[in-house]
Amino acid sequence: MKKTIALLLAALLMTVLLPGGAQTQETLQGTITETSDGRFLLADDTYGEVWIAYDDTTEWEGLSAPQTNLYVTVAYNGVMTRSMPPQAQALRVSRHTLSGMVLAYDGDMHALLLATLTLGEVLVLLPGAAEAYPPGDFVTVAYNGVMTMSYPGQVNALAVHRHESLTGVIAAVEDGHIMIGEGDAAVWVNIDDNTRLYGELYAGERVVVYYSGVMTLSMPPQIYGEIILTFDYSGLN
Repeated sequence: MKKTIALLLAALLMTVLLPGGAQTQETLQGTITETSDGRFLLADDTYGEVWIAYDDTTEWEGLSAPQTNLYVTVAYNGVMTRSMPPQAQALRVSRHTLSGMVLAYDGDMHALLLATLTLGEVLVLLPGAAEAYPPGDFVTVAYNGVMTMSYPGQVNALAVHRHESLTGVIAAVEDGHIMIGEGDAAVWVNIDDNTRLYGELYAGERVVVYYSGVMTLSMPPQIYGEIILTFDYSGLN
């Protein structure tokens, strides 16, 4: 009996002392709705609103900084405060996405067949309440980073976001934005490190800018470029 107790105590001590022994990791998934210095508000699919704190030790995958309307997965140590809303410390913030044109919708599978920008055709299995987008729509799919080895590859969508598009010729390229069109037809397109760019930006290049549909009433109007595809880019399959 004493030997058994001694073994149990030794095992417990090793669990406490080993660096990875007591380390737990859980995840939150949802859309970023607000950002501020050192934290962002996440509309988590399970818990609702949660403040996510981050610092220099936080790892970023698929994005360089938090931004509203992005669907992300947050890994944290399982500790959440009892404040309203609660707060958790991010160990890692991940964003796994596929973007492309809807080729077809399969009602039996509730799935979209996408012609993606980088991976060819991919079958996207939609969540139960997700909208069935028609062929021709351009969407971005958030998923957990896992794709089957089948042909076409399959992913399980966590969320799907439809884009509006603006097509035109670049009139100017400046730090943090580009100008599409000229005069009354001009539109400022704001860009940053989270903008996914396919091709090179230069004056005279014809581009398609995919954005959320939000455009300011300023003169000229402004949009945020979520994806920019140049006409000399041949990756869309």
